[in-house]
Amino acid sequence: MYRLTVLIIGVFFLFFSTLGICSDLNVITVASEEWEDNTNKDGTGLYWDIIRTVFEMDNIKLITRIVPYARSVHMVKVKKADAWVASYIDEETFARYPKWHFDADIVSALFQKEKFPDWKGVQSLTNKTVGWVRGYDYDQYIDVKMKIDELNSRNSAIAMLERNRIDVLLDALVEIQNELKNKDKLDKIGFDIKNYRIEQLLQLNLYLAFTKDERGKKLMAVWDKNFSILLNNGQIKKMFNKYKIARYPFKE
Repeated sequence: MYRLTVLIIGVFFLFFSTLGICSDLNVITVASEEWEDNTNKDGTGLYWDIIRTVFEMDNIKLITRIVPYARSVHMVKVKKADAWVASYIDEETFARYPKWHFDADIVSALFQKEKFPDWKGVQSLTNKTVGWVRGYDYDQYIDVKMKIDELNSRNSAIAMLERNRIDVLLDALVEIQNELKNKDKLDKIGFDIKNYRIEQLLQLNLYLAFTKDERGKKLMAVWDKNFSILLNNGQIKKMFNKYKIARYPFKE
């Protein structure tokens, strides 16, 4: 009987430890890729500030995890995190999506000018080799036939663009701009910005994507309730202003 009891306790311990998240609602574990001024490794940044403020209103502590984007999605799928940062709406069927987004991506195209002398937006991507960072799945929002190349990093994406391995790189405008600031890395691959163009393609709202279970449902309800309060009382706008971010994806 003693051995059976020990075995049962051990099984329960193993089960709950594999979840990677607490079973109560005193904490929320959120996974994200690191984005400068949005989700910094030290827990600062616009997104972390918004998320932390929303949940602290209900005395829920934020635990942050910095991992590559595809990994953050997987962590929610296997319930090692309660939510991941910056999902597009209905990006994954195993996730639950709230009413309120917290920001928006201006999805843009980077390409060599000589390849597209007559750029026509999304239609210009037809039958072209289009690359983006693994896990972003832009093909869900672009209705043309493309050859897709998912890449492990923006560094490698820029290099492949310069070497004509891909025709177009798609990414959030701010991420493209940040990559093009790194002159040393660009010089190493012979990248000359004068030969390139950036064109905006579409705007996609960004969401926290929650686990599709009762816990995720409750945390999502807290998010929608408190985010609405902060939006209406001007606190969300103040947080955008704190980081001197000009974009503001809400009606004023």
